[in-house]
Amino acid sequence: MGNKGGNTTSAQRIQAISIAEAGIDKKIAAASAGMTLSSVYRIIKKAKDRGYNKDESTIMKMEYVVDDPRSGRPPKATPEKTAEVLDLGEHCLRYIDCFANKFSAKRQERSRETCSRFRI
Repeated sequence: MGNKGGNTTSAQRIQAISIAEAGIDKKIAAASAGMTLSSVYRIIKKAKDRGYNKDESTIMKMEYVVDDPRSGRPPKATPEKTAEVLDLGEHCLRYIDCFANKFSAKRQERSRETCSRFRI
């Protein structure tokens, strides 16, 4: 029937609201957006609680459909530490690429030596 228990994207939520608020049956809105009927009702209610009013404007703002903050422990890494790890990863990739190029060059040289030995 739909996206039971799964998360919906902002695009799915906008699609469901737009179809339902255009006067089309909410069951069709749910089916076309890939979610359950109860999800459509919940998403419309949440959008209205966040300021959406189709009589005032038909423009759908992201603030009406944005994800709520997730529960759980926040990440320990600071933005600085995350940037440091990404820089280190980039450095490692450059090193690996350089090593692979040197290895490939040595392999090609050995190939030439072997061919010349056997006069291939």
